[in-house]
Amino acid sequence: MTSEDDAKLVARVRAGDKSAFGVLIDRHRQGAIAFARRLVSRADAEDVVQDALIVAFLGIGNLRTAERFKSWFFGIVINLCRTRLRIRREGYFDERYGGRAITGFRLEDA
Repeated sequence: MTSEDDAKLVARVRAGDKSAFGVLIDRHRQGAIAFARRLVSRADAEDVVQDALIVAFLGIGNLRTAERFKSWFFGIVINLCRTRLRIRREGYFDERYGGRAITGFRLEDA
């Protein structure tokens, strides 16, 4: 089962075989975490990859070329890293203050 290429696994996932997605996770998760760590912190990298796995599972029907699963998945990872970095850079927003950014606010302070 693990000797199957990504395209065959994607076809199986699209056919409803959820265990095939588990094989894809096992195959690409560690590489994705290492890739994300180059952009965000260690804890953020693991969160980003977990979110990317959910996005990939839910959106696998949108993957045009099944052979490019890894590239597509890493693209999701980088987009989620960029979003996380943008949120950190721009700060958090609070409706109680009219949607204005709260400077110096950290999630850990909540």
